[in-house]
Amino acid sequence: MSNYPELTTRNSQLATRMSDKTYYNPEDLKKFGNITEFQEEMGKKFFDYYGEVFKQGTANYLSTQKRLMLILGHYKGIDQRVRDLHVTREISIGDYVLSGGELPAAVLVDSVSRLIPGVMNDGTSALTDSFQDGLLAPPVYTRPADYKGHTVPEVLLSGHDKNIDDWRQSQSEEITERKRPDLSE
Repeated sequence: MSNYPELTTRNSQLATRMSDKTYYNPEDLKKFGNITEFQEEMGKKFFDYYGEVFKQGTANYLSTQKRLMLILGHYKGIDQRVRDLHVTREISIGDYVLSGGELPAAVLVDSVSRLIPGVMNDGTSALTDSFQDGLLAPPVYTRPADYKGHTVPEVLLSGHDKNIDDWRQSQSEEITERKRPDLSE
């Protein structure tokens, strides 16, 4: 069995059915099976504006979990009793309000699943993404080498791996300092 999260059919059905309602009666959970059997095996995540802000470190951690269950609120959220009894972690994707938890769930699923080996063609690619080392990623250049007078930096065409790595590192540091100085605090 894999040590990576899986969104089982049962969990997906629970999340989908719960997201279709505006208010939840705690007794509704009984319709979806014995939810407590999941409680010891997985944490239930609920998306809420006063939860912890979702960051790359959270995605990294969640990608190592065996299973995840996402509880999606709609409009005003979920019944407080469901939250008190079943939610183990509240997550926010930012300081704004959406009408439901479907978009935050999509953000989390995409961010976490790309860290699971085999999901992306290059398994090491996710390890060099922005935020993995507290820095933004360096600029990306593709072909052609000259596009409307804008050229690819010479170092990237050199084939010298160490120089390329050094250039990427310095670009990441410069871009982070200029665009997201909060990351280095």
